[in-house]
Amino acid sequence: MSTVALEDLTHVYDSGAESVKALDDVSLTIDSGEFVSVVGPSGCGKSTLLYVVGGFIDPTHGRILVDGTSITGPGTDRGVIFQEYALYPWKSVMENVKFGLKHVGTDSTEEVEATAQKYISRVGLDGHEDKYPKELSGGMKQRVAIARTLAYDPKILLMDEPFGALDDQTREILQRDLLDICNETQKTILFITHDIEEAAFLSDRIVVMSTQPGTSKEQFEVNIDQSVGHDAVYQSPEFLDVTKKVRRSVHEELVIEGNG
Repeated sequence: MSTVALEDLTHVYDSGAESVKALDDVSLTIDSGEFVSVVGPSGCGKSTLLYVVGGFIDPTHGRILVDGTSITGPGTDRGVIFQEYALYPWKSVMENVKFGLKHVGTDSTEEVEATAQKYISRVGLDGHEDKYPKELSGGMKQRVAIARTLAYDPKILLMDEPFGALDDQTREILQRDLLDICNETQKTILFITHDIEEAAFLSDRIVVMSTQPGTSKEQFEVNIDQSVGHDAVYQSPEFLDVTKKVRRSVHEELVIEGNG
């Protein structure tokens, strides 16, 4: 488990002719083992925030600390799962999951195979090891992406709308699986989503981003027993209360954006 700290984070996209400030002085701490979701209007910098934490983009100002150490680029301590799956189409399920293990010092062929099989089984894909991405549904592809990331055991998961392209039923199943994995591994998670209900169901805390430039506008603690299942959670007073507050906060930003 690891703690992630964002200190005075600012990022400006500069094309030469035009500069766009995507993030403005964002400070946020994600405690070890905590699940934090970030929501907000389109264009508020949610994905930029994740890419900066992932080390794919250098911040214009500020820094990101993992367990007190500044990060200077991507690392195996942070696993990233995107909406687009990012699987190798010419590799089978097994080969895709094994791929990440080859870059974290796992030399034994038997160990690589056993670890990959463990996580393929963990995401419910037993029997599909030899299939290729084109033979899989969207939900199965995302399961492969999750297994591939979990296989090399990153301390932190960075997830950019990973269930956004899935149908409701598949999304609920994968949300439940993700919670089970979180309970087992106690990984620190930064989760980007536009779905307020999804954020409330999954998270320990929800951060609402303001409209461009993106800042941390409000934060909401979530205290919900997810073990009772989607239907019971969605009808609970706690769930209805937090989603109402988050929706109001996001809606205020949409009004501001519209008036701008």
